[in-house]
Amino acid sequence: MVKRIAGFLGVCAVAGAIAAAVLHYKAGDARELPLPIPAVVPRASDFDITEYQPLSALAQTDRIPAIVYHDIVNGAPQNLTNCSVRVFKQQIAWLAAQGAHPISLETLQRHLVHGDTVPSGAIVLTFDCCSKSFHDLAYPILKKNQFPFALFVPTNNVGDSADTPNMDWKDLSALEAEGLATIGSHGQSLPSSTLPDADERQRDMAASRQTLEAHLAHPVPYLVYNGGTAGTSDRQTARQVGYTLAFSDLAGYAEESPDTLDIGRFTHGTLKRAWLDAQTRKQMAPAAVVQLPLNAAPVRLEIADYAEVKLGLVHGGKPVTFHSKSRQSVGEFVQEAGGVAGINGTFFANARLNGTDAALIGPSQSGADGTYEPDFAPDRLPRLVNRPLVIWGPTHIAIVPFQPASMNASDPIKVLMPDFTDVFMGGAWIVHNGKARSEDEMAYCAPEDFNDPRKRAFFGFTKDGEILFGATIDVVTTTKMAEAAAAAGVQEAVLLDSGFSTSVIYDNKIIVTGHTDPDKPSRPIPHAIVLQGTLAPITDPEVTTFLETAPSALGISRADLLVADGGGPPRPRHRKRKRRSRLRRHHPGAVPTTTPSGTAPPDTPPADTAPTPDPTPTPPASPN
Repeated sequence: MVKRIAGFLGVCAVAGAIAAAVLHYKAGDARELPLPIPAVVPRASDFDITEYQPLSALAQTDRIPAIVYHDIVNGAPQNLTNCSVRVFKQQIAWLAAQGAHPISLETLQRHLVHGDTVPSGAIVLTFDCCSKSFHDLAYPILKKNQFPFALFVPTNNVGDSADTPNMDWKDLSALEAEGLATIGSHGQSLPSSTLPDADERQRDMAASRQTLEAHLAHPVPYLVYNGGTAGTSDRQTARQVGYTLAFSDLAGYAEESPDTLDIGRFTHGTLKRAWLDAQTRKQMAPAAVVQLPLNAAPVRLEIADYAEVKLGLVHGGKPVTFHSKSRQSVGEFVQEAGGVAGINGTFFANARLNGTDAALIGPSQSGADGTYEPDFAPDRLPRLVNRPLVIWGPTHIAIVPFQPASMNASDPIKVLMPDFTDVFMGGAWIVHNGKARSEDEMAYCAPEDFNDPRKRAFFGFTKDGEILFGATIDVVTTTKMAEAAAAAGVQEAVLLDSGFSTSVIYDNKIIVTGHTDPDKPSRPIPHAIVLQGTLAPITDPEVTTFLETAPSALGISRADLLVADGGGPPRPRHRKRKRRSRLRRHHPGAVPTTTPSGTAPPDTPPADTAPTPDPTPTPPASPN
């Protein structure tokens, strides 16, 4: 059973990158993270390795580890940075047996900035040296397996054999000419990222690049930072002197890195774990970019049982998110927006029933005001890695795994969807490619209490791009709701805030409420999704009967107005059903209480929200 963790290899890297980003934001240089994108993003057919492009959300289809070696030596290495030729030969053989596909830096760059497809099991092999021992010991093994690799050269060491025999420029040119090597800069010889003066660092980066290009006779836009790490100023400097892809020694997968000028790498000692964890992360995130044209069909209500779960479902319409400065009911959101239906939105930071603040978990943008709001909580951001980010604009809707280090601003979203209007983060990706995801898959990137039995809510769309959202009329687990949502025809869906927040409104009628009294609306919330459009004629007798007994969310509904005025189509006569299903109460043993599999490691942060209380006949004395 897969443990509910995002993988130990990436947690520290993500936390470090995010902490640095937040510090820079607080220092007032928020516009530097990520770096501004050019006005025109070139098509893949026009790709230019010398033109900087930021890390795009389109790259979220994979998880590629880059591995760093230093020198390859005979016998036992004298330090942890070097690797014996015996171990290196074993690692390359293992990668080949696993079906790994090392790729070139240009292939990686195309993938990161345009989302180009890479071979299954892609990996990047990098070497920070220009030693003769690399040429004599490592290169024959790479050549035999036809594995592309990158060699990052400290230019002052080329041809210098005072301490360690190094290759000269003739050796490097011949190596490159054979087609497997990509040569990049490792500065001159001093640790440029630890030089005290920014001008000195810039001169070091620029001089090494100029030296490489003079001897190799082609552009060299690739860099490894001396010193191992890169801050915002180093990335800016690297870009200014002409680098377009740069690596640090901070562990992390390429797609989860802060920028194309700050790609993480794993040490060769963690190669196996890094590669295997990458395969797991691809499945569990999931590593996918789903984007479909929006189909704004007439809005219709459905009350039905799917996979033994009773759902209140709303199909069609044009969705718009609203983020209030305080809190209000979904009915109020719908009324103020002039909508016809609505559902509670994403999770918010203060889950207390008596809370009044409106901070959301994850970045968001409301289509109502167009303001992009990053999530600035440094303790929370590392726990949001790979949570589903829902994005839509006038014509398309998309879901991608969220990367706090690179996607906590609007520019990376614009690369995916230039005209996006709405953004919010789901609690878990619960349906993918029309199939309900397992508890283990969802738990990998979800809050700890994501599967507690509650009245659960979801937002999604069908394979035709029609909006489909809904909630369970009774108390169930998220896994059960996911199975029901998939059976109802959802192609992709995410978990919305649930429990006392759960609220589905249709034509000013309460369809589902998280309140213990089914005739009362759910608690006030700061975020809601409202559907605009026209209501489809009701042809289902069960829906007609349900609406006859459903309480009003606010004022009077359109249907009630038609009846009061004697207008509109006549309602079919049906025997009034008892509303037993809407009046059922959750009690101990009614629904199996399941919890996410596995436990988090001791250093894993706590859940990102206080759990929303389960519905009970009486509210708890101390709501959490």
